[in-house]
Amino acid sequence: VLRDLPGVLDWVKLRGATIRGASTSTMLRNDNYLFLGLGGYIERADMTLRLLDVKSYLLLPEMDVVGGGRDHHQWTSVLHATSAVRAYHHVYRGDYSPWNIADFLILNARFPRSVAFSYSKIEKSLAMLSETYGGEEHACHGTAREAVRQLKHLQMGEIFRQGLHEFVRSTIGTTRRLNSEIYEAYHF
Repeated sequence: VLRDLPGVLDWVKLRGATIRGASTSTMLRNDNYLFLGLGGYIERADMTLRLLDVKSYLLLPEMDVVGGGRDHHQWTSVLHATSAVRAYHHVYRGDYSPWNIADFLILNARFPRSVAFSYSKIEKSLAMLSETYGGEEHACHGTAREAVRQLKHLQMGEIFRQGLHEFVRSTIGTTRRLNSEIYEAYHF
């Protein structure tokens, strides 16, 4: 029932925070911990990309909306959905342009929900797994390294020139491939 939704959401948030807190403060830093982190960072990158995909593909084609109040609201709702409003405001001081919002959620390597941050953590976790398993590397290591390299050298202008939707769809494909490569390499 809809009236129970706030209580259910609070319960889910509390359980999620409990698991996150327990794993952060009590879990051995072994391969189990690394796999837990990998899953979280892959999911986070994918979720951020999918939110941007919905915005870029479904909403931007309405040309009468682009740049207007409704467009502003839609872009700031993407920040709300990623819990990024406060951090974004700290970086951009209230300039809520689509360009800056996409830049923040894709390329800002200091924001924990950005694609660049998530991919850098994926790459580090895979490097630690490689050490744990005797230095052996798999296809997933190369895919993560290449994605991090590309994100470090990419500018928002390039992304918008090629098309935000096209970039996001391509990166979702890379994330999906990386997930499969990790599965194959470590037999999940």
